[in-house]
Amino acid sequence: MRDITQAFSVYPERPEMITVSTLLKLEGSLGGEKAAGGMKGREAWMMVMPETEGRSPSGEMLKWVVGEFVSFLDILGFGF
Repeated sequence: MRDITQAFSVYPERPEMITVSTLLKLEGSLGGEKAAGGMKGREAWMMVMPETEGRSPSGEMLKWVVGEFVSFLDILGFGF
């Protein structure tokens, strides 16, 4: 996936699960790799759920969302 236009967290319906959720949704275009086949460049979305492996779920989600934000800034020329 490339040219990501939106990245946001997805919260579960059950309120008690919100603190342990790490589900993210990314929207953008499929890449130009050979594996994309006839789907190259098409608009798409994907759900990502990072494993926490003993780490804080909310901290792990924050790390991923901040990473996506920094990627957006790099694309816009505000690199870090």
